[in-house]
Amino acid sequence: MSSDVQPDPVHEDVLVDVLTRTGESFRGDPAAAMAGVLDRGRRLRRRRTLTAVAGSVTALAVVGVAGGFVSSLGADRGAVTAASAATGSAGSGGIGPAAPAASGAPVTPAQLVAALQGLLPGTQVTDTTVGSANPDDPEVFAGARLDDGHGAAAVSISLRRFTDAPDQGDIACPDPVYVPNDGCVAEQLADGSKLLLLKGYEYPDKRVLTKSWRAVLTTTDGRRVAFTEWNAAQEKDAPVSRVDPPLDLDRLKALVTDSAWVSLFDRIPKPTNGGWQPGSAATPAGRTVPGWQAMVGTAKGLLPAGLSPADAAGGGPGFAHFTVDDGKGAGLVEINVADWSGTAPSGPKGGSAEARFANATVRADGTRVLVDRDADGDGKSAAGMVRWSVEALLTDGTRVAVSAIGGPNPREATRSAPALTVEQLTALATSPQWRIGGAA
Repeated sequence: MSSDVQPDPVHEDVLVDVLTRTGESFRGDPAAAMAGVLDRGRRLRRRRTLTAVAGSVTALAVVGVAGGFVSSLGADRGAVTAASAATGSAGSGGIGPAAPAASGAPVTPAQLVAALQGLLPGTQVTDTTVGSANPDDPEVFAGARLDDGHGAAAVSISLRRFTDAPDQGDIACPDPVYVPNDGCVAEQLADGSKLLLLKGYEYPDKRVLTKSWRAVLTTTDGRRVAFTEWNAAQEKDAPVSRVDPPLDLDRLKALVTDSAWVSLFDRIPKPTNGGWQPGSAATPAGRTVPGWQAMVGTAKGLLPAGLSPADAAGGGPGFAHFTVDDGKGAGLVEINVADWSGTAPSGPKGGSAEARFANATVRADGTRVLVDRDADGDGKSAAGMVRWSVEALLTDGTRVAVSAIGGPNPREATRSAPALTVEQLTALATSPQWRIGGAA
Protein backbone atom coordinates (compact mmCIF):
# COMPACT_ATOMS: atom_id res chain seq x y z
CA MET A 1 0.00 0.00 0.00
CA SER A 2 1.23 3.54 -0.72
CA SER A 3 -0.85 5.26 1.89
CA ASP A 4 -0.37 6.46 5.44
CA VAL A 5 -4.14 6.52 5.97
CA GLN A 6 -4.90 5.56 9.54
CA PRO A 7 -8.32 6.09 11.03
CA ASP A 8 -8.58 5.94 14.76
CA PRO A 9 -10.91 2.99 15.44
CA VAL A 10 -12.28 4.44 18.66
CA HIS A 11 -13.58 7.60 17.03
CA GLU A 12 -14.25 6.80 13.40
CA ASP A 13 -17.66 8.45 13.63
CA VAL A 14 -15.91 11.82 13.71
CA LEU A 15 -13.41 10.73 11.11
CA VAL A 16 -15.98 9.47 8.60
CA ASP A 17 -17.83 12.78 8.89
CA VAL A 18 -14.65 14.59 7.87
CA LEU A 19 -13.89 12.08 5.12
CA THR A 20 -17.21 12.74 3.48
CA ARG A 21 -16.31 16.44 3.22
CA THR A 22 -12.72 16.13 2.06
CA GLY A 23 -12.17 12.69 0.63
CA GLU A 24 -9.20 12.73 2.55
CA SER A 25 -6.77 11.66 4.66
CA PHE A 26 -5.17 11.18 7.92
CA ARG A 27 -2.08 11.91 9.96
CA GLY A 28 0.91 9.58 10.40
CA ASP A 29 0.74 9.21 14.17
CA PRO A 30 -2.62 7.80 15.28
CA ALA A 31 -2.88 10.34 18.10
CA ALA A 32 -1.93 13.15 15.77
CA ALA A 33 -4.26 11.61 13.21
CA MET A 34 -7.33 12.36 15.24
CA ALA A 35 -6.07 15.79 16.23
CA GLY A 36 -5.54 16.57 12.55
CA VAL A 37 -8.94 15.22 11.60
CA LEU A 38 -10.70 17.23 14.28
CA ASP A 39 -8.74 20.36 13.34
CA ARG A 40 -9.68 19.93 9.69
CA GLY A 41 -13.31 19.37 10.67
CA ARG A 42 -13.34 22.59 12.65
CA ARG A 43 -11.82 24.49 9.72
CA LEU A 44 -14.39 23.07 7.32
CA ARG A 45 -17.28 23.90 9.62
CA ARG A 46 -15.89 27.44 10.04
CA ARG A 47 -15.70 27.83 6.27
CA ARG A 48 -19.30 26.72 5.80
CA THR A 49 -20.46 29.15 8.46
CA LEU A 50 -18.56 32.01 6.87
CA THR A 51 -19.77 31.28 3.37
CA ALA A 52 -23.34 31.01 4.60
CA VAL A 53 -23.04 34.45 6.21
CA ALA A 54 -21.42 35.91 3.11
CA GLY A 55 -24.26 34.66 0.93
CA SER A 56 -24.24 34.17 -2.83
CA VAL A 57 -23.52 36.85 -5.39
CA THR A 58 -22.78 36.78 -9.08
CA ALA A 59 -19.23 36.54 -10.38
CA LEU A 60 -19.43 40.04 -11.85
CA ALA A 61 -20.28 41.52 -8.48
CA VAL A 62 -17.57 39.68 -6.58
CA VAL A 63 -14.79 39.55 -9.09
CA GLY A 64 -15.46 42.52 -11.31
CA VAL A 65 -14.71 40.51 -14.42
CA ALA A 66 -16.55 41.53 -17.60
CA GLY A 67 -16.49 40.39 -21.18
CA GLY A 68 -16.39 36.98 -22.78
CA PHE A 69 -13.74 34.31 -23.04
CA VAL A 70 -12.81 32.64 -26.27
CA SER A 71 -12.03 29.07 -25.28
CA SER A 72 -14.18 26.32 -23.78
CA LEU A 73 -13.22 24.48 -20.62
CA GLY A 74 -14.37 21.35 -22.42
CA ALA A 75 -11.68 21.88 -25.08
CA ASP A 76 -8.17 20.54 -24.72
CA ARG A 77 -5.71 21.65 -22.08
CA GLY A 78 -4.61 24.59 -24.21
CA ALA A 79 -7.18 26.83 -22.53
CA VAL A 80 -5.56 26.45 -19.14
CA THR A 81 -2.07 26.41 -20.61
CA ALA A 82 -2.68 29.71 -22.39
CA ALA A 83 -3.81 31.34 -19.17
CA SER A 84 -0.78 29.90 -17.41
CA ALA A 85 1.58 31.25 -20.06
CA ALA A 86 0.20 34.75 -19.56
CA THR A 87 1.23 34.65 -15.90
CA GLY A 88 4.43 32.63 -16.30
CA SER A 89 3.27 29.24 -15.06
CA ALA A 90 5.79 27.06 -13.31
CA GLY A 91 3.96 24.03 -14.70
CA SER A 92 5.17 20.68 -13.38
CA GLY A 93 7.91 22.36 -11.39
CA GLY A 94 5.47 23.73 -8.82
CA ILE A 95 4.58 27.32 -8.02
CA GLY A 96 8.12 28.26 -7.11
CA PRO A 97 9.59 30.00 -4.04
CA ALA A 98 7.49 32.60 -2.33
CA ALA A 99 8.51 36.18 -1.75
CA PRO A 100 8.48 37.53 1.82
CA ALA A 101 4.99 37.05 3.24
CA ALA A 102 2.35 39.72 3.73
CA SER A 103 3.75 42.30 1.31
CA GLY A 104 0.97 44.76 0.50
CA ALA A 105 -2.68 44.58 1.45
CA PRO A 106 -3.98 41.18 2.61
CA VAL A 107 -5.37 39.02 -0.15
CA THR A 108 -9.15 38.78 -0.26
CA PRO A 109 -11.35 35.82 -1.23
CA ALA A 110 -12.70 37.90 -4.13
CA GLN A 111 -9.16 38.17 -5.52
CA LEU A 112 -8.82 34.42 -5.13
CA VAL A 113 -11.94 33.91 -7.25
CA ALA A 114 -10.66 36.44 -9.80
CA ALA A 115 -7.44 34.45 -10.19
CA LEU A 116 -9.45 31.26 -10.57
CA GLN A 117 -11.62 32.89 -13.24
CA GLY A 118 -8.51 33.95 -15.14
CA LEU A 119 -7.30 30.35 -15.26
CA LEU A 120 -10.65 29.02 -16.54
CA PRO A 121 -11.37 30.94 -19.74
CA GLY A 122 -14.65 30.18 -21.42
CA THR A 123 -16.31 29.23 -18.17
CA GLN A 124 -19.17 31.02 -16.50
CA VAL A 125 -18.62 31.58 -12.78
CA THR A 126 -21.71 32.26 -10.68
CA ASP A 127 -23.11 31.91 -7.16
CA THR A 128 -19.75 32.72 -5.65
CA THR A 129 -19.38 32.28 -1.89
CA VAL A 130 -16.38 33.57 0.01
CA GLY A 131 -14.96 33.38 3.49
CA SER A 132 -11.65 33.71 5.30
CA ALA A 133 -10.48 31.45 8.07
CA ASN A 134 -9.38 32.46 11.56
CA PRO A 135 -6.37 34.86 11.47
CA ASP A 136 -4.41 32.32 13.54
CA ASP A 137 -4.92 29.80 10.71
CA PRO A 138 -3.65 31.71 7.64
CA GLU A 139 -5.95 30.58 4.88
CA VAL A 140 -8.13 32.19 2.23
CA PHE A 141 -11.04 30.14 0.91
CA ALA A 142 -13.65 30.64 -1.80
CA GLY A 143 -16.27 28.55 -3.53
CA ALA A 144 -18.13 29.00 -6.81
CA ARG A 145 -20.34 27.33 -9.38
CA LEU A 146 -18.85 26.76 -12.82
CA ASP A 147 -20.66 26.05 -16.06
CA ASP A 148 -18.72 25.15 -19.20
CA GLY A 149 -21.85 24.29 -21.16
CA HIS A 150 -21.86 20.67 -20.02
CA GLY A 151 -23.60 21.12 -16.69
CA ALA A 152 -23.06 23.14 -13.54
CA ALA A 153 -20.30 22.09 -11.16
CA ALA A 154 -19.45 23.30 -7.68
CA VAL A 155 -15.77 24.09 -7.03
CA SER A 156 -13.68 25.37 -4.13
CA ILE A 157 -10.22 26.88 -3.98
CA SER A 158 -8.07 27.64 -0.95
CA LEU A 159 -4.60 28.97 -0.22
CA ARG A 160 -3.10 28.14 3.15
CA ARG A 161 0.15 28.56 5.01
CA PHE A 162 0.90 25.60 7.26
CA THR A 163 0.88 26.05 11.00
CA ASP A 164 2.29 22.53 11.37
CA ALA A 165 3.31 19.58 9.18
CA PRO A 166 1.08 18.89 6.14
CA ASP A 167 -1.73 16.39 6.54
CA GLN A 168 -0.95 12.99 5.07
CA GLY A 169 -4.26 13.34 3.25
CA ASP A 170 -2.78 16.25 1.30
CA ILE A 171 0.34 14.43 0.11
CA ALA A 172 -0.45 10.69 0.01
CA CYS A 173 -3.13 8.67 -1.75
CA PRO A 174 -5.79 7.43 0.66
CA ASP A 175 -6.21 3.77 1.51
CA PRO A 176 -9.04 2.49 -0.72
CA VAL A 177 -10.36 0.37 2.15
CA TYR A 178 -11.52 3.64 3.73
CA VAL A 179 -11.68 6.04 0.79
CA PRO A 180 -12.82 4.37 -2.44
CA ASN A 181 -11.66 6.24 -5.51
CA ASP A 182 -11.39 5.95 -9.28
CA GLY A 183 -7.76 6.97 -9.44
CA CYS A 184 -5.07 8.72 -7.44
CA VAL A 185 -1.61 10.10 -8.23
CA ALA A 186 0.87 11.33 -5.62
CA GLU A 187 4.15 12.69 -6.95
CA GLN A 188 7.05 14.91 -6.00
CA LEU A 189 7.79 17.72 -8.45
CA ALA A 190 11.20 18.96 -9.55
CA ASP A 191 11.34 21.69 -6.88
CA GLY A 192 10.42 19.28 -4.06
CA SER A 193 6.75 20.24 -3.94
CA LYS A 194 4.28 17.41 -3.54
CA LEU A 195 1.23 17.02 -5.74
CA LEU A 196 -1.84 14.93 -5.00
CA LEU A 197 -4.53 14.28 -7.64
CA LEU A 198 -7.55 12.29 -6.47
CA LYS A 199 -10.71 11.15 -8.21
CA GLY A 200 -12.91 10.45 -5.21
CA TYR A 201 -16.50 10.64 -4.07
CA GLU A 202 -18.31 12.99 -1.72
CA TYR A 203 -19.50 10.00 0.31
CA PRO A 204 -17.11 7.07 0.80
CA ASP A 205 -20.05 4.63 0.81
CA LYS A 206 -21.24 6.07 -2.54
CA ARG A 207 -24.80 6.34 -1.27
CA VAL A 208 -25.00 9.36 -3.59
CA LEU A 209 -22.88 9.25 -6.75
CA THR A 210 -21.53 12.76 -6.35
CA LYS A 211 -17.91 12.73 -7.45
CA SER A 212 -15.33 14.84 -5.67
CA TRP A 213 -12.09 15.35 -7.59
CA ARG A 214 -9.24 17.09 -5.81
CA ALA A 215 -5.81 18.56 -6.51
CA VAL A 216 -3.47 19.63 -3.72
CA LEU A 217 -0.03 21.18 -4.09
CA THR A 218 2.15 21.48 -0.98
CA THR A 219 5.48 23.29 -1.18
CA THR A 220 8.66 22.86 0.80
CA ASP A 221 8.28 26.28 2.38
CA GLY A 222 4.89 25.59 3.93
CA ARG A 223 2.27 26.62 1.35
CA ARG A 224 -0.73 24.69 0.08
CA VAL A 225 -2.99 25.22 -2.93
CA ALA A 226 -6.11 23.03 -2.85
CA PHE A 227 -8.81 22.84 -5.50
CA THR A 228 -11.87 20.57 -5.37
CA GLU A 229 -14.57 20.09 -7.99
CA TRP A 230 -17.82 18.15 -8.02
CA ASN A 231 -20.13 16.82 -10.74
CA ALA A 232 -23.07 18.57 -9.09
CA ALA A 233 -24.07 22.19 -8.60
CA GLN A 234 -23.48 21.85 -4.85
CA GLU A 235 -21.13 19.79 -2.73
CA LYS A 236 -24.09 18.17 -0.99
CA ASP A 237 -27.87 17.93 -1.36
CA ALA A 238 -27.91 18.51 -5.12
CA PRO A 239 -28.54 16.04 -7.95
CA VAL A 240 -25.66 14.99 -10.18
CA SER A 241 -25.57 17.44 -13.09
CA ARG A 242 -22.88 15.85 -15.27
CA VAL A 243 -20.99 12.56 -15.59
CA ASP A 244 -17.65 13.93 -14.30
CA PRO A 245 -16.40 17.21 -12.82
CA PRO A 246 -15.11 19.71 -15.44
CA LEU A 247 -11.32 19.35 -15.12
CA ASP A 248 -9.42 16.12 -15.76
CA LEU A 249 -6.24 15.31 -13.83
CA ASP A 250 -3.93 17.10 -16.28
CA ARG A 251 -5.93 20.31 -16.00
CA LEU A 252 -6.15 19.99 -12.23
CA LYS A 253 -2.36 19.76 -12.11
CA ALA A 254 -1.97 22.79 -14.38
CA LEU A 255 -4.39 24.77 -12.22
CA VAL A 256 -2.79 24.23 -8.80
CA THR A 257 0.79 24.58 -10.08
CA ASP A 258 0.14 27.83 -11.91
CA SER A 259 2.28 30.80 -10.84
CA ALA A 260 -0.85 32.98 -10.60
CA TRP A 261 -1.09 31.90 -6.95
CA VAL A 262 2.38 33.17 -6.02
CA SER A 263 1.49 36.86 -5.83
CA LEU A 264 -1.55 36.01 -3.69
CA PHE A 265 0.53 33.94 -1.28
CA ASP A 266 2.86 36.89 -0.91
CA ARG A 267 0.02 38.71 0.86
CA ILE A 268 -1.04 35.90 3.20
CA PRO A 269 0.64 36.47 6.57
CA LYS A 270 2.82 33.78 8.04
CA PRO A 271 1.32 31.85 11.00
CA THR A 272 1.76 33.35 14.42
CA ASN A 273 3.91 30.35 15.38
CA GLY A 274 6.31 31.11 12.52
CA GLY A 275 4.95 28.38 10.29
CA TRP A 276 6.02 24.86 9.58
CA GLN A 277 9.48 24.04 8.29
CA PRO A 278 10.54 20.60 7.01
CA GLY A 279 12.29 18.54 9.66
CA SER A 280 10.98 20.69 12.53
CA ALA A 281 9.09 17.79 14.12
CA ALA A 282 11.70 15.19 14.97
CA THR A 283 10.78 11.81 16.41
CA PRO A 284 12.45 11.08 19.79
CA ALA A 285 15.18 8.46 19.47
CA GLY A 286 14.05 4.96 20.35
CA ARG A 287 10.33 5.83 20.25
CA THR A 288 9.53 5.30 16.58
CA VAL A 289 6.20 3.59 15.95
CA PRO A 290 6.30 0.39 13.90
CA GLY A 291 5.30 0.12 10.27
CA TRP A 292 2.15 -1.71 9.26
CA GLN A 293 3.98 -4.79 7.99
CA ALA A 294 5.65 -5.30 11.38
CA MET A 295 2.33 -4.70 13.13
CA VAL A 296 0.56 -7.32 11.02
CA GLY A 297 3.35 -9.76 11.91
CA THR A 298 2.90 -9.02 15.61
CA ALA A 299 -0.88 -9.37 15.37
CA LYS A 300 -0.55 -12.71 13.60
CA GLY A 301 1.12 -14.17 16.67
CA LEU A 302 -1.49 -12.72 19.02
CA LEU A 303 -4.72 -13.69 17.22
CA PRO A 304 -6.82 -16.61 18.46
CA ALA A 305 -6.03 -20.03 17.03
CA GLY A 306 -7.46 -20.52 13.57
CA LEU A 307 -7.47 -16.83 12.66
CA SER A 308 -4.82 -15.15 10.54
CA PRO A 309 -4.59 -11.79 8.75
CA ALA A 310 -5.71 -11.98 5.13
CA ASP A 311 -3.26 -10.99 2.42
CA ALA A 312 -5.13 -7.74 1.69
CA ALA A 313 -3.56 -5.86 4.60
CA GLY A 314 -2.26 -2.32 4.64
CA GLY A 315 -1.78 0.82 6.68
CA GLY A 316 1.05 3.19 7.49
CA PRO A 317 3.38 4.11 10.39
CA GLY A 318 1.63 3.09 13.61
CA PHE A 319 -1.47 1.78 11.84
CA ALA A 320 -2.42 -1.57 10.33
CA HIS A 321 -5.64 -3.03 8.99
CA PHE A 322 -6.47 -6.52 7.80
CA THR A 323 -9.40 -8.90 7.66
CA VAL A 324 -9.89 -12.24 9.40
CA ASP A 325 -12.49 -14.89 8.64
CA ASP A 326 -13.85 -17.25 11.27
CA GLY A 327 -16.04 -19.06 8.75
CA LYS A 328 -18.86 -16.52 9.02
CA GLY A 329 -17.43 -13.98 6.59
CA ALA A 330 -14.55 -11.52 6.59
CA GLY A 331 -14.33 -8.95 9.37
CA LEU A 332 -12.05 -5.90 9.40
CA VAL A 333 -9.55 -5.44 12.23
CA GLU A 334 -7.72 -2.15 12.84
CA ILE A 335 -4.77 -1.50 15.14
CA ASN A 336 -3.23 1.86 16.06
CA VAL A 337 0.01 2.12 18.04
CA ALA A 338 1.26 5.52 19.23
CA ASP A 339 3.77 7.01 21.64
CA TRP A 340 1.93 8.74 24.48
CA SER A 341 4.88 8.84 26.85
CA GLY A 342 6.53 11.91 28.31
CA THR A 343 4.72 15.05 27.24
CA ALA A 344 1.67 13.21 26.01
CA PRO A 345 -0.15 14.37 22.89
CA SER A 346 -3.74 15.43 23.15
CA GLY A 347 -6.14 12.52 23.23
CA PRO A 348 -8.99 12.28 20.71
CA LYS A 349 -11.33 14.06 23.12
CA GLY A 350 -8.77 16.68 24.07
CA GLY A 351 -6.51 16.88 27.10
CA SER A 352 -3.62 14.61 28.02
CA ALA A 353 -3.30 10.84 27.92
CA GLU A 354 -3.83 10.94 31.69
CA ALA A 355 -7.19 12.64 31.19
CA ARG A 356 -8.13 10.34 28.33
CA PHE A 357 -7.65 7.25 30.52
CA ALA A 358 -8.90 8.79 33.78
CA ASN A 359 -11.90 6.42 33.94
CA ALA A 360 -10.14 3.38 32.55
CA THR A 361 -9.92 0.01 34.24
CA VAL A 362 -6.43 -0.36 35.73
CA ARG A 363 -4.89 -3.82 35.61
CA ALA A 364 -2.50 -5.24 38.17
CA ASP A 365 0.51 -4.38 36.00
CA GLY A 366 -0.64 -0.77 35.61
CA THR A 367 -2.05 -1.09 32.08
CA ARG A 368 -5.15 1.05 31.59
CA VAL A 369 -8.02 -0.25 29.47
CA LEU A 370 -11.07 1.38 27.88
CA VAL A 371 -13.78 -0.68 26.14
CA ASP A 372 -16.35 0.66 23.69
CA ARG A 373 -19.20 -1.30 22.10
CA ASP A 374 -20.95 0.56 19.31
CA ALA A 375 -23.69 -0.33 16.84
CA ASP A 376 -23.39 2.34 14.19
CA GLY A 377 -26.73 3.03 12.58
CA ASP A 378 -26.43 6.80 12.15
CA GLY A 379 -26.04 6.75 8.37
CA LYS A 380 -22.39 7.77 8.35
CA SER A 381 -21.40 4.23 7.46
CA ALA A 382 -23.33 1.07 6.67
CA ALA A 383 -26.53 1.05 8.73
CA GLY A 384 -26.34 -1.51 11.50
CA MET A 385 -22.55 -1.82 11.37
CA VAL A 386 -21.29 -3.20 14.68
CA ARG A 387 -17.93 -2.00 15.98
CA TRP A 388 -16.18 -3.17 19.13
CA SER A 389 -13.08 -1.29 20.29
CA VAL A 390 -10.53 -1.61 23.06
CA GLU A 391 -7.99 1.08 23.88
CA ALA A 392 -5.02 0.42 26.16
CA LEU A 393 -2.30 2.61 27.64
CA LEU A 394 0.68 0.39 28.43
CA THR A 395 3.00 1.21 31.30
CA ASP A 396 5.75 2.52 29.00
CA GLY A 397 3.39 5.11 27.49
CA THR A 398 2.48 3.14 24.37
CA ARG A 399 -1.14 3.68 23.42
CA VAL A 400 -2.76 0.77 21.54
CA ALA A 401 -6.25 0.97 20.04
CA VAL A 402 -7.76 -2.13 18.46
CA SER A 403 -11.16 -2.48 16.84
CA ALA A 404 -13.13 -5.03 14.87
CA ILE A 405 -16.25 -4.44 12.80
CA GLY A 406 -18.99 -6.63 11.38
CA GLY A 407 -17.88 -6.44 7.77
CA PRO A 408 -14.85 -6.44 5.45
CA ASN A 409 -14.75 -2.63 5.36
CA PRO A 410 -16.54 0.33 6.99
CA ARG A 411 -19.18 0.42 4.25
CA GLU A 412 -20.41 -3.20 4.19
CA ALA A 413 -22.25 -4.61 7.20
CA THR A 414 -22.16 -8.35 6.41
CA ARG A 415 -21.99 -9.84 9.91
CA SER A 416 -24.13 -9.54 13.03
CA ALA A 417 -20.98 -9.26 15.15
CA PRO A 418 -17.24 -8.78 14.56
CA ALA A 419 -14.98 -11.79 14.12
CA LEU A 420 -13.19 -11.01 17.40
CA THR A 421 -14.88 -10.80 20.78
CA VAL A 422 -14.27 -7.93 23.19
CA GLU A 423 -12.22 -10.29 25.34
CA GLN A 424 -10.05 -11.24 22.38
CA LEU A 425 -9.64 -7.59 21.42
CA THR A 426 -8.60 -6.81 24.99
CA ALA A 427 -5.97 -9.52 24.94
CA LEU A 428 -4.67 -8.15 21.64
CA ALA A 429 -4.54 -4.52 22.78
CA THR A 430 -2.89 -5.18 26.14
CA SER A 431 -0.08 -7.40 24.88
CA PRO A 432 3.35 -6.11 25.95
CA GLN A 433 4.59 -6.96 22.46
CA TRP A 434 3.29 -3.56 21.29
CA ARG A 435 5.57 -1.64 23.63
CA ILE A 436 7.69 0.82 21.67
CA GLY A 437 9.70 2.08 24.64
CA GLY A 438 11.70 -1.08 25.40
CA ALA A 439 11.83 -2.66 28.84
CA ALA A 440 10.01 -1.00 31.71
